[in-house]
Amino acid sequence: MRVLTLAHGHPSLRPGGAEAAALALHYRLRDVEGVEPVLVARADPATIGHAARFGALDGMMDQILAAPPGEDGFLHESADLSILERMVRDLCDRFRPDLVHVQHWLGWSLDVVPLFRALGIPVVLSLHELLLPCHRDGQMVKTDGRLCHAASPVACAACFPHHPPGDFHLRRRVLLDRLAGVARFVAPSRFLAARHVAWGLPADRVSVIDYPLSPDLLAAPPPEPRVPDGRVRIGFFGQLTPYKGADLLLDAAARLDDATARRLAIDVHGIAAVPPDHPFARRLADLEAAAGRRARLVGPYAQGTAVRMMRDYDWIVVPSLWWENSPLVIQEAQAAGRPVLAADIGGMAEKVGPGGAPGRLFSAGDPAALAAALARIVAENGAPPPGEVRAIPADEAGRVDAWLAVYRAAVATA
Repeated sequence: MRVLTLAHGHPSLRPGGAEAAALALHYRLRDVEGVEPVLVARADPATIGHAARFGALDGMMDQILAAPPGEDGFLHESADLSILERMVRDLCDRFRPDLVHVQHWLGWSLDVVPLFRALGIPVVLSLHELLLPCHRDGQMVKTDGRLCHAASPVACAACFPHHPPGDFHLRRRVLLDRLAGVARFVAPSRFLAARHVAWGLPADRVSVIDYPLSPDLLAAPPPEPRVPDGRVRIGFFGQLTPYKGADLLLDAAARLDDATARRLAIDVHGIAAVPPDHPFARRLADLEAAAGRRARLVGPYAQGTAVRMMRDYDWIVVPSLWWENSPLVIQEAQAAGRPVLAADIGGMAEKVGPGGAPGRLFSAGDPAALAAALARIVAENGAPPPGEVRAIPADEAGRVDAWLAVYRAAVATA
C-alpha cells in the first residue's frame, strides 16, 4: 500500500505536536512490510531553495517539502485552485498513492479532498484541534477568555462581529460539503471526536487513535543522574503561547509561601511563539520576575529530546487554558515514566488518571488551584500518586495496527 501523507509542516522546520505526530507515524509506517509511505510537508519557498513547488528534505525522497499556494482562513479554500490542482496531479503522477492521509490541511486547504477524490484516491483526514467548528484558531475559547462549549452561528458571530450569523451557517455547510469525500476521520481523543460529531461529522466515519511517538524519541538515553538537592523538580514543555498556560504556572509559583518555594524548582522549557514586544511575552517576563527563584524560563529544547529531558524531573505540568484535545506532552511524560499535573478539561482530563498517564488534575485556569496542587506535591516529596504505576509503556504497535485498519477500510470503500 502506497500512503501519501500531507502535513502542514515538518517538525525539523516547524516544531509542533501535530507535525511531530505526522513524522512519527511516517517512521512507524516505514517499518511495516508492504507499506510505502511518503510524507509531504508544507514549507516556505525559501526553505525549499528553488523556484519549484517541491523539494526533497535533505535529499530524502520519502520526505518532501512543498509550497502550496495557501488558503483562505475562513472557508479554508485554496488561494489558487489551479496551482493546487497541478500540485495534486504531480504528486499522484510521481508517487501513485493508493491512499492520501491529510494529517493537516492548513496551507493546503480543504480543496485537496475533492481534488484527490476526483482522481479516484481515497482520503483519510486527521483532526488535531477544533479548527472546523471554531474560526478562532480552533481553540474554542471566546474572545473574553471563557471556554466555548459548542459552536453556533450566533455564538461565533459574537466573537467575530464583522461576520453576521449567516456567514457561520454558510461556513459550516461549505466545510461539510467539502469534507463529504473523506473516507475516514481520525481523532486522537474521544473528547475531540465527540466535539466534531456534534458539529456535523458522521459518527460512523470517525475513529479514535492516539498519537504515535517517534522511535528515536522513545529510544533516547536517560540524562546524567542529577545531584540531589532536596528540591522537587517540576517541568513544563511546550510552546509559550497564551493558550498553553506557562503564564498560569509562573503566576502559581509566585503565590507559593517561602517554605514551599525553597523545596521546589520549576523549569519552563519552550520558545515564545510571539515577538519580544508582544504583551504576552512581557507578561511572561514580569511573572518570571515575580516568581523569583521559584521558577525560570529555560528556553527552547531540541526536537526529539523531550522524553530524555523529562526523566530529569519529578513531575510534568500541563496547565493549558484551552481544551488540549490530546497533548503530545502527556504521552511523552508517560513514556518518560513521570506523573503529570494537568488542567481538568478536554483531552487532558481524558488522558490523566485511571487508565491513562499517572498524575492529578487541577481546576483549569485557576492559579490558586495550581499553586495548591504544587504545594501538595512538595509536601509529598514529589512522590507519584499512591497506587499509580510510575511508568506506563506506550502501545505503539497497537496504534500502528489501528492506523493500518483505517487505511484498509478507506481503500476498500473507495
